[in-house]
Amino acid sequence: MPERKNIEPLILMKSSRFEVGYFQNSSQPSVLIAVIVTASKVPASALDSFDDLSKVIVSKAMGRTSQSLPYGNPQGHPVLSRVLGLTLNILASMQMPIMSGARVNKLLSRDQNYNFLIALPAISERIPAPQNVFKLVSEIMNVLVRNQPVDRDAVLRAIQKLILKFKRVAPAGANTLRFLEAAHEMSIPWRHVAMNVYQFGWGSKSCWLDSTFTEKTSAISANLAKDKSTQKHLGCPKRESRTPFLEKNESER
Repeated sequence: MPERKNIEPLILMKSSRFEVGYFQNSSQPSVLIAVIVTASKVPASALDSFDDLSKVIVSKAMGRTSQSLPYGNPQGHPVLSRVLGLTLNILASMQMPIMSGARVNKLLSRDQNYNFLIALPAISERIPAPQNVFKLVSEIMNVLVRNQPVDRDAVLRAIQKLILKFKRVAPAGANTLRFLEAAHEMSIPWRHVAMNVYQFGWGSKSCWLDSTFTEKTSAISANLAKDKSTQKHLGCPKRESRTPFLEKNESER
């Protein structure tokens, strides 16, 4: 049998990193993804199939109609504009803050391919929702461009699985996401601290909020104290474990 040639994917995700600061005046933390898009011609039928599948995904996996979400400036690229649009729709269904949209920067390339640096809205380096969603949506586009059949049910299951996974770590309750959106409108910087605690502002003007609880209430401290991984992330000193009955016996000696 003849050997099967490896078909180069249209979109190749090379690397990603979390940007603690605000990339290119973005109003929230970002994940920077280095992407290569090959110079091969994309058939119009593949783009049409992606559009049709996107509508199915948004309506069935998310239970709503597609929204026109900001995806930055895709520089007129027909593939990236579609991939980023669906990526943001899925992130929004997870209750992730996506106020800053996506930003696309075209980099210089030594070959015929196109190199891009994409900034996707994020929460924390410990919550890789943007990378996971972008990778899955890119794989869907790659399959369609190769004119291969797409199992819609499998795609819907994969997306629903991602939504359930990351919705658990998204801003919880009825207030947190609204506070983040309000901060965005008022140009107030914010960052994720741990669990459902977010910091608004910097330095002496900053405050921590867990829904409507502030750092001045005991609720935030009590919740953070329960989670050892959170204490380690925040740089809290490790408490020495002791056994009460042994201490008692030693004091009686």
